[in-house]
Amino acid sequence: MTCEQVRHHLGGYVLGGLSAAEQADTRMHLERCGGCRDELAELEGLPRLLDLVAQEPAQPPPSLRDRVVAAAPRPRPHRWLAVAAAAVVIMVITAGLSGGLAGRPSPGSVVLPLRAGEGFTANGTAAFQTAGDRLRVDITLEGLEALERGATYEAWLAEPERGLVSLGMFRPDTSGRAEVGFTAEGTVSRYSWLWVTAEPDARNPSHDGPTVVRERIPDGW
Repeated sequence: MTCEQVRHHLGGYVLGGLSAAEQADTRMHLERCGGCRDELAELEGLPRLLDLVAQEPAQPPPSLRDRVVAAAPRPRPHRWLAVAAAAVVIMVITAGLSGGLAGRPSPGSVVLPLRAGEGFTANGTAAFQTAGDRLRVDITLEGLEALERGATYEAWLAEPERGLVSLGMFRPDTSGRAEVGFTAEGTVSRYSWLWVTAEPDARNPSHDGPTVVRERIPDGW
């Protein structure tokens, strides 16, 4: 990805609103580009703005996100402001959708109960459903602790051949509940574990936070 493409995606990266492929490509670019990391640092306050929306978090359809971000004016000296504003608009719109789609298991999905990590009391489930060559993962959690400024929760899958695969980042609502939906490549049998970590710095693409919930994915799923 070019710097221009990455800066176009920074708002979604901070909010965990990118696809797994977009998240991975953006993360890889940030590891080697100091300029883009500096622009990402300017967005670290965006999750706090979203905390003001007193609704459960919802995942916008990719087509809606693309249309809103593409329509936002982006003068070059302040590109990140346009992306951040577009991201806030998306979250406000989707929070008001009746029922929502994010985090809601679909018919025919298989559900995995998630156990709390050491020192945490959160609990929840992860529902998996395969559609073609894509895997839908809907995660519902309760009892999540409030995070420090700039911190985030992040969902992960473990793939034996590739190692850690980040599904995306998210933040709970004020009651400590989160319902989020992600997509990944392949089928559920491709992965061995799912877990959620509390990452201290949303700008740092590495996995270095404690495990909040986790569970092994049974063989044969």
